Amino acid sequence: MHFNALPEDVILYIFSFISFKLLRKNVSLVCKKWHRISEDTRIVKLASAKEFEAIRLCQHLTYLQLKNVVEKIIWLRSADIKLLDLAKTAISWEHVNDNHTRKSQWSNLRILNIAKLVTIEFKVTMALANLVELNVCESKFNDTHLVDISKMCNTLRILNVSGCSITDFGIEKASLESLIFINISNCKFLTERSIHRIIENWETSSLCVKGLNLSVVQLEELYGDDMQAGIISLCGLRNEQERKCMYCRETIFQTWTDITGIDSLLTLII
Repeated sequence: MHFNALPEDVILYIFSFISFKLLRKNVSLVCKKWHRISEDTRIVKLASAKEFEAIRLCQHLTYLQLKNVVEKIIWLRSADIKLLDLAKTAISWEHVNDNHTRKSQWSNLRILNIAKLVTIEFKVTMALANLVELNVCESKFNDTHLVDISKMCNTLRILNVSGCSITDFGIEKASLESLIFINISNCKFLTERSIHRIIENWETSSLCVKGLNLSVVQLEELYGDDMQAGIISLCGLRNEQERKCMYCRETIFQTWTDITGIDSLLTLII
């Protein structure tokens, strides 16, 4: 009896024992029937949770391809996802975070990369309470979003808002006391006032301040001793002290891996 002569439900059951990624990339290419079966949402539901811990969507995918992945995979397994990378894709965060999905959505999400997305909306993301790393660089992320995120994510440790329209007002209103690193490079509206707030009130010890119009002399007067001792790290300073104040990427990366048990997007956000 030829394999393809088996009932599709039997073939689907057999396919459920194959790695989901292998099924999508290889098995589905054998013939139209196998492709149709491999696209069945029941395959997604039967697959191991570990296969959905890290999902990175390719930026070259069309909107329809992305929509298909979101609706047939991400929505069904959102509770299993720990790392979600949507950077530079054509899909919107609003669509991915559609609130018609079940209440357990994003319950295990730790790392979210939505850098360079045109639209961002955090009004319906209370389920992101366990988020520990967020990258929204070069997006429309603003003061309101920053304040909302600070209320929702008490466990946030790494934040990249590089190139966003963040102002001193947003930094003043937000409270992110759990942060160990923040990238505020090229946030042209920020001043020394925000640096002081982040270090003193948020107790964040590592910052990327590249492209900011800062008084290096004033910063050294305030935090020079701590910078020399390595207690505070400011990378991106335009003076001869920059080498001594550089953010220790390897140390934070290792700390982060120990905390979450998964690889960080830190290499993408600096």
